[in-house]
Amino acid sequence: SQNEYDFGPLLTWKTSAMKDDEADKVQSNCDILRMSNNGPFATTINLDFGREDTVFSVDEEVMELEPGETKDLAVWAFPTEVGEVKDTLYASVAQNPEPYAFALTCTGVEPLVDMEGPWSDADGVSEEESSVLLDFDRLLLGRSETREFVLKNTSLCAVAWKLDLSQLEEFDRELRVTPTEGVMKIHGSQRIVVSFTAVEAIEVAPTILINYSDDEGGLEERVKTLELPVKAEAYFIKAVAIDEEGDQDEKSKPGVLDFGQQRVGVTAQLGFSLRNRGKYDISYAFGFKREAYAN
Repeated sequence: SQNEYDFGPLLTWKTSAMKDDEADKVQSNCDILRMSNNGPFATTINLDFGREDTVFSVDEEVMELEPGETKDLAVWAFPTEVGEVKDTLYASVAQNPEPYAFALTCTGVEPLVDMEGPWSDADGVSEEESSVLLDFDRLLLGRSETREFVLKNTSLCAVAWKLDLSQLEEFDRELRVTPTEGVMKIHGSQRIVVSFTAVEAIEVAPTILINYSDDEGGLEERVKTLELPVKAEAYFIKAVAIDEEGDQDEKSKPGVLDFGQQRVGVTAQLGFSLRNRGKYDISYAFGFKREAYAN
């Protein structure tokens, strides 16, 4: 509002102790009020806040001003919890019965990231945390598929993120992830693509770790982590296509039904069987390469 000064969003890990040794990290926590004495006499200003547990502070609690003098007053805000904080700075001027009031507000923030993917409903909501899974199901050898998930910054601060793919290292031929790190602006998002290629018969179940924090060096000191399990299987159909039944000629070739020489008009039959030696059901259909023999 017009009568309120708003410091805006401020990270909760910053403290007043950083004003001296790490001043460059707390510049956004400070602003300057100019106090002027427009009267003909020297005056004293006493400064105080309305709340005892205030997150605001000033560098000087008492200011002495000569006639016509102006001084800068540094006002600081260091919220310790997420959420909006309000207070009032009172400036009591000597010989003035009513203090001047300055309304102050700030918002404590911490990085927060949500994750959406195939497990989410139409509104991007997952019913249960345990349902979060990037599932490729089963793929025949030689095939490849991709899945996507989205990181969303739901906080009022920029968020730096980086994927920990250490559990995927042994499956570097099968799994690819891109991108692997970046920064999301306030309320920004990042789409991440994971691809799985069926190189050899294998079942994989690694977990992608999403590390994130504020973009002020947080990934080195203040890391939060989301977990995304991945499940995939590469398989091939183990079937012996042809097992001929009955006595076979020594010249017969494996996998070939040889009817030999037959008189015209004579119907001959040979039998064979299919065997599925894999873990999953398979479907099959018979066909002929040359239509002339199909009937």
